[in-house]
Amino acid sequence: METMSTGEAVRTGAFNAARERFAVFLRNTDQKEVQLDATLSGIQRMAPAAWSKLRNSEQLFRIYVMGAGNGGLELPLLKSFIAERGTKDNISISCEDVSQTMASEFNTNAITAGLSDIVSDYQVIPFEDPSHDPPLSDFSMSSHVWYYIQDWRNTPKETNTLQKFANSLDTNGVGLITIYSSTSDRYELLAELHKHTAQPAPELPGEEIVAELAKLNIENQSEIVNAHTDVSSCFQDGAFSPNRDGKLLLSFILRTDWERLPEAAQRGIGERLAEIVRRNGRAEMVFRDLYIWLHS
Repeated sequence: METMSTGEAVRTGAFNAARERFAVFLRNTDQKEVQLDATLSGIQRMAPAAWSKLRNSEQLFRIYVMGAGNGGLELPLLKSFIAERGTKDNISISCEDVSQTMASEFNTNAITAGLSDIVSDYQVIPFEDPSHDPPLSDFSMSSHVWYYIQDWRNTPKETNTLQKFANSLDTNGVGLITIYSSTSDRYELLAELHKHTAQPAPELPGEEIVAELAKLNIENQSEIVNAHTDVSSCFQDGAFSPNRDGKLLLSFILRTDWERLPEAAQRGIGERLAEIVRRNGRAEMVFRDLYIWLHS
């Protein structure tokens, strides 16, 4: 199965376009809150040495974020790190993203959050670019970005982007890649979309990354963490009939304009979503994220 088109223009567009869709998604999901809690608890469980270093203000703790976007997750996480540490002393964060717009927003948000003094760098460059050399870090993170990254499947170790990410980890450092699991409800809708349209095949799930890490002999542990998305805006009086918010939500989940989908595709997706809702016992989708922890 081939991945989606991952050119720089596509990736930048994914970050910069359809802001309203993303806003509707954020209003109807607990994914960010779940991810914040799961990341903090995961470092404690998966990497006790890194956690100990984080909490020791006398030791330098370096963070690297691939695909940092505007910091919607990263800056609250940084605040949580500082709360655990008790101070901003000796902590720094370096970021990478393909979007200048996202970088500008990140910097503005960092100023608002009072964190700009510990942002050491924000490179606007594709992660795959050979000139991008991720800094050595104690904690490296990539949140829901790897769908757009090239050069990791069946790619030699020397040029493999998964290896490049792993190389950013210092001794006792830990890396985290979050990405949808194949068991996520979202993949059911993507498969239905693919069945009815000429859309690219569904985004590769996290299990594919775990398999590639095994080929590269990169030590890792993985676990599934559930988040929930309210899809009640897609149903009226118990029947599938998305209102405006529902259409925007579906457009975000499917990464395509709902209004432009053929009627047969809309009908098939609606039937599949109704099945998901019945199975879950409420008007929600369960977004099962695979948390992949890499060890140095």
